[in-house]
Amino acid sequence: MSAVPVFSVINIPTVTVSHLAEQLFAARAAERAAEQARVAAEGALIAALGFDKPEGQSTETIGDLKVTIKTGTTTKVDWDKLDEILPSLPESLRPVKTERKLDTAGVKYLAENHADLYRKVARALSTSPAKTSVTIVRVA
Repeated sequence: MSAVPVFSVINIPTVTVSHLAEQLFAARAAERAAEQARVAAEGALIAALGFDKPEGQSTETIGDLKVTIKTGTTTKVDWDKLDEILPSLPESLRPVKTERKLDTAGVKYLAENHADLYRKVARALSTSPAKTSVTIVRVA
């Protein structure tokens, strides 16, 4: 397997934006190739170790490496159908969790339209910048 190239920018002021974009494009391609290689290696290792459990995990020591393979299932739900069924179950046995999540659009609305209410809510909030993302595709 070939080494994954490492990209670095030595002198940013003399590097053109075009060159930086090409570097990012090449790095993303290398990242995809590395992911494909990793997935293939994982599949080969899983097969070689004979792991075929539908759920669970297995740990093997191979030389100086400890390999743990884990698997599980994903369950999707038809919420309309489940909502019809839930009332027939005892409340303590209903397999549903209610998750509290901040309505960020609602917070922005309060900040822009109801400053007095926003000031109350803001005492319970802390805000930090999110990671900036870059999307790049070749258009030619």
